[in-house]
Amino acid sequence: MFAVLLPGTAKSHPAEFTTLQVKVEADGHFNASLNIDMLSFALGQTSLKTSNEELETLLAGPRATLGEDLAEAGEHFRHEVVVRTDVGDAAITSWSLPDLPQVDAVLARNLQPRILVPGEIIFSGTLPAQAHALAIRLPYVLGDTVQVLELPGGISHDEPVSAGDYSSQVTIALQPPGARDKLVALGRYIIVGFHHIIPEGTDHILFVLGLFLFSARIKPLLWQVSAFTVAHSITLGLALYGVVRLPSAITEPLIAASIVFVAVENIFTKEIKPWRYAVVFCFGLVHGLGFASAFANVGLPRENFLIGLVGFNLGVECGQLAVIIGAFLTVGWFRHQPWYRRRIVLPASSLIALIALFWTFQRIFWRAM
Repeated sequence: MFAVLLPGTAKSHPAEFTTLQVKVEADGHFNASLNIDMLSFALGQTSLKTSNEELETLLAGPRATLGEDLAEAGEHFRHEVVVRTDVGDAAITSWSLPDLPQVDAVLARNLQPRILVPGEIIFSGTLPAQAHALAIRLPYVLGDTVQVLELPGGISHDEPVSAGDYSSQVTIALQPPGARDKLVALGRYIIVGFHHIIPEGTDHILFVLGLFLFSARIKPLLWQVSAFTVAHSITLGLALYGVVRLPSAITEPLIAASIVFVAVENIFTKEIKPWRYAVVFCFGLVHGLGFASAFANVGLPRENFLIGLVGFNLGVECGQLAVIIGAFLTVGWFRHQPWYRRRIVLPASSLIALIALFWTFQRIFWRAM
């Protein structure tokens, strides 16, 4: 049950989504730009799956090898990108891809240990003359993306797209998106929110498991999860609208520390106290800021935040529910046994506490370096 939660495999929240920005002119010409991590791009994987050891090895190797890796990744990117319309694929006629001089230029300006070497991919082309709709696919290795389209007439369209998938077909017309488009967008944000819990939100999974392990009864669990849900929904919404903001250097260690607290309390407390719900609510406020850090950099226009907020939050709740259901199916059958606390709750809570304690120190001292 806890095999996937070892410290060595855990990562903190994604700092941002990869965003593709596309501007389509009235004559069908389009310009697209995509922000990336150039070293992860050279390794052919997303920055979330790239360890610092891999990056250090790449930088310590021959410069020619890094240049070749960038060229090979660029060629793969050129073959994998598709701008598809209802009357055929668009011709991409211009490319600007990362190369070794760009990497060196960024490294020369960055005096701190390498965390991110940002770069940009730019490409342009022309849609077929009779095109009325388009969909875009980016390579799988870039991970999940958010595609932001500026269409003729000042119409904009944005949506999260899963790795390697086509976006939904977008009508190229001077009219606002209809109800169906909004439902499609809502569904895609639900998927993004779910992915932020499973498989990306290891720390949130541990927190929910800590709540699950505390009580063998359903009612106290539901009250705790409800308090947590209400709290993180509040701060997620407030943070996305710019009302509250807290740096990830503070929220990430606090989230890890909240997991330690819940797990340790599971070990030393047998009966739930009224103040437990208040504590869970306060921790939910902090976790909501963590959710916001994963969502705030999507780059969506303010008028589209409501659909994104509702969809993302629903996805998060579905992910938390999936964790609880999985825990019930794994060990919940035994929760009324006299040995359940000794054999399940205490060892599992101890493991959660140790992992979260490691994260707490890691997130404090790693950022301080």
